[in-house]
Amino acid sequence: MNCLFGTTKKRWLLLSLMLALLMPLLLGLYGCDDDDDDDNDDDDIDDDIGDDDDDDDTGDDDDDTGDDDTGDDDTGDDDTGDDDTGDDDTGDDDTGDDDTVPTWTEDWEDDTVGSPPGAPWETIFNYGATANILQLPKDGAGKVIELVDDSADANGQVKAELDDQYMTGEFVVAWEWLWESGEGNGFHLMVETGQDPAQVDFYGNHIEAWDQTTEDWIGCIASVDLDTWYSMEMYVNADHTTFDVYVDGVLGDCDDLGMIGAPITPFGVKMIMYSGLEGGTVLVDNIAVYPMM
Repeated sequence: MNCLFGTTKKRWLLLSLMLALLMPLLLGLYGCDDDDDDDNDDDDIDDDIGDDDDDDDTGDDDDDTGDDDTGDDDTGDDDTGDDDTGDDDTGDDDTGDDDTVPTWTEDWEDDTVGSPPGAPWETIFNYGATANILQLPKDGAGKVIELVDDSADANGQVKAELDDQYMTGEFVVAWEWLWESGEGNGFHLMVETGQDPAQVDFYGNHIEAWDQTTEDWIGCIASVDLDTWYSMEMYVNADHTTFDVYVDGVLGDCDDLGMIGAPITPFGVKMIMYSGLEGGTVLVDNIAVYPMM
């Protein structure tokens, strides 16, 4: 019995050892188990965490195709804060960087209410005409300049020569205009010497501009509503000595007007109250000069 038992025991030990060695091979060939608690297996279509399979893993690697990563550095743009490709804008939604940046602006926000405007403006007034900064509830700005001329004898001007703005090529001068009362006043381009090359006036309840070609005033808008802001733009072609006048974005008859010369010299802008007319009260805001695109 002892000999038989010993032999049987040895056989069982040998069989157990063989099974232990063959078990991994048998499971690899015939197993169909797809456990989902394995962190580092190579199963397909599992939900493991930490592997590199093409599955629905959480915290997977960064070699996936078609992901929707947030905070990446997309290819092709250098934008900051926008969603464009290929432009160099910051914080906008344009493509190709078609923004126009004014080369000179004036909105009066740095000037003192109740006083004439500061540099670069020069004020010249006679017989009671005035020009002062006014605090006014208005969309987009709190301060405007108010020019007042209450008699036919009164006259004056507020002008600024823009040393770094030369009358060459094509450019735009824009401003906002409101006429409260009176008979006439103007907004001109000016040069250091000679007549003002381009002149636009409130006069006779309409807006008009001087055409040097016909040597006459041309009506830009037939009727003006008092106490109404108008958006004005003067499109200047200094090389051809012509200009157009847009009122609220509309080009009327003030098209391709002749300028009174256009010397290559620093130019400026001038707001003028005429002698011989009761200019009344006019407000001006948001003057800007920028290149034509």
